[in-house]
Amino acid sequence: MLRLILIAWALMAALLMLADLSSIASQRFPDPDDTLRLLEVRDWLGGQGWFDLHQHRIDPHDGGVAMHWSRLVDLPLAGMILLLRPLLGPSLAEQVTMVAVPLLTLLVVVAATVRLSWTWLGLRAAALSCLLLLLSGPLIAQIQPRRIDHHGWQVAMALVAINGLMMRNPRRIGHWGGWLAGLSLAIGLTISLESLPVAAGFALAGGWRWLRGGPERLWLAHYMAALATGTLALFAATRGATDLAMHCDQISPVHLAVFVWGALALTALGRAKQWPLWAMLSALGLTGGVALALYGGLAPQCRHGAFDMLTPRLQVLWYNNIHEGLPIWRQGLSDVVQTLVTPGVALLAALRLALRAPRGDRAFWSDYALVLAASIAVALLLQRASALAFALAAIPLGNALIDGFHASRRQPTTARRVGGLLLLVLVVEPTMPLTLWSTLRPAPQTSARTEPEIHDINACRIADAQALIHAPRGLVMAPLDIGPALLLAAPQSVLATAHHRGARAMDATLDAFTTSDAAARAIVKREGVTYIALCPPMPEPHIYADVAPHGLAAHLMAGKAPAWLTPMPSPPPLRLWRVVE
Repeated sequence: MLRLILIAWALMAALLMLADLSSIASQRFPDPDDTLRLLEVRDWLGGQGWFDLHQHRIDPHDGGVAMHWSRLVDLPLAGMILLLRPLLGPSLAEQVTMVAVPLLTLLVVVAATVRLSWTWLGLRAAALSCLLLLLSGPLIAQIQPRRIDHHGWQVAMALVAINGLMMRNPRRIGHWGGWLAGLSLAIGLTISLESLPVAAGFALAGGWRWLRGGPERLWLAHYMAALATGTLALFAATRGATDLAMHCDQISPVHLAVFVWGALALTALGRAKQWPLWAMLSALGLTGGVALALYGGLAPQCRHGAFDMLTPRLQVLWYNNIHEGLPIWRQGLSDVVQTLVTPGVALLAALRLALRAPRGDRAFWSDYALVLAASIAVALLLQRASALAFALAAIPLGNALIDGFHASRRQPTTARRVGGLLLLVLVVEPTMPLTLWSTLRPAPQTSARTEPEIHDINACRIADAQALIHAPRGLVMAPLDIGPALLLAAPQSVLATAHHRGARAMDATLDAFTTSDAAARAIVKREGVTYIALCPPMPEPHIYADVAPHGLAAHLMAGKAPAWLTPMPSPPPLRLWRVVE
């Protein structure tokens, strides 16, 4: 098993580095969050406190922005940078770390997948599951080189947890399996509260086990005990007593209270004698009801979600344009097909295993199907959550593809055999017909006027903007997604970035870019802005210009800067202006 894990990981890592070679060489980040993550690590290594998660150069006049991120993700990044600095120097140590840490995340994903698939389905299914991981676009997007944000680690922890759910040893499944799953998801929840629906899915599977009886009956009690213990310990270790507010976007005292209640109630139920089914259903339902009442009573503001601080303007102009944060009905056809078909077929494969597996294994696969179904449901509501759905899909789908391949070979005619194999390919890559159609169809007629590309988040090289880097320190107002790159490359501060806890400054930025020049000047003066930056190839300036054709952003895009701005030297396509008093 270890040999397969290492071989599969090495091959996948090599292919990912080859595919991303240009991005690695040009030091491009996949997402602005990765840029800000590196900045957070730099600040910590530069002396910022362990418990201080503020970005002090974002909206500095309002005290900075307290990030909802976790130091747990900073640990491997900072550790590797410190280890490599004496050998490679500060800059190269960072660049190697940006590649190595995502590949370390990949190693955890591969190891968890191979262990489970090998244990339950055998060598061939384990090897094919690794291939499916490599072909899973949503998953690879979260663990590619230089993707150092937290989403890859969330997937890795959930896969470790599913190993705890599927532990086969009857003497260990109830105790150690629950603790492995609970502690893994405690790490995932500390990293990001987006793991909460997944943790709930595991709890549902545990409740079904309890009602079903058997050696794994008390798995749920151990799972909740581990979840409560782990989140409490990690909260103390990473947050201390510095922030006890009831946040809706990260683990807070309200969540700890719910987990502790669940652990205490289920432990007490586990020590009671075996109750009739109706009584146990009532007790589990009461436990869940009290947990929901605790959550709603202690943090009523969280009923509106984690982004309750966003104004309607921010919701429309910013959040509704974040592709990965939108539900499936807001996605393009290709993403809809991909999200529905591959994980959906995998769910059917898991249910098939639950029906056809040996009697002792059937219940385990029904539990797996329940967690997979929960992950698919979350993916339908949040596109980036499809990474976990695809990772979980790889195991039952790998086994189904082997069965499908053998069934195709047994077909009596060549046409049926080819048709069967083609169907298997479409299960893995369901968007292939759409890709072929978009490639082969005639190009639409276009006018002579050409518009710039508006999708490249790395189009503007801030590191080459020497005029800004060496200018007196001040406050830069820029579209939200360019903010982290400005902070990383230049010593300036920025008014806002695309991070919801800075909603006040985000709203001021959008107001300034979508209002008249005179009104924008008043906002700029009020906020103390020194410089304005714009990167026309990025989507944001075009959104602002479309919403307000006579606003500041539209004028700057058209080369009609107001008199209170003076141009600064900048490497194209970046545009810079200094605010004139």
